[in-house]
Amino acid sequence: MQKNTKVILLGGAILLVLILLVRSNRSPADQSDNKKPFSTVPTSPTTNSIATLTTPTAQPTTPTKTVVAPKTTTPVMNYTDLVNKYIGYRFQFANNCSTASPSAFVIKSGSKFMIDNRENIAHTFTFDKQKYTVKPYGYVIITTRAAGSQAVFCDGVQRVTVNVAQ
Repeated sequence: MQKNTKVILLGGAILLVLILLVRSNRSPADQSDNKKPFSTVPTSPTTNSIATLTTPTAQPTTPTKTVVAPKTTTPVMNYTDLVNKYIGYRFQFANNCSTASPSAFVIKSGSKFMIDNRENIAHTFTFDKQKYTVKPYGYVIITTRAAGSQAVFCDGVQRVTVNVAQ
């Protein structure tokens, strides 16, 4: 009888070790999926509807390695830094766009300049056939493309000129 008890205890211990080994080889994602009744795919930002509804399966999954791409962010500049960056390449508009400073400048093709709305109302600016609505006390950064003398319009009226050099 004592030999049978030892065999049963030894068999139980081996079974327990095997169970613990199997559980330790599962990834944390596999272990947490068993606790969820179902999962959903994120909703579409444009339609705001659920794209797919899935239910977990009991099949074992092979852990996969997720590679995360490094984040590339554009540093956010405050207004003062932008004004300093675009010294000589910034149009400042005020008095219902009747005051614009400077009246013109020369810039290389492919370079950027700033349109700065210093009023408490939004204005629509047009440059190189592109329209830009600029909120009150807002600004827009524009990249030049074609060479030549190009007008900047504020609410449909030509106010200043950008002379784009090659």
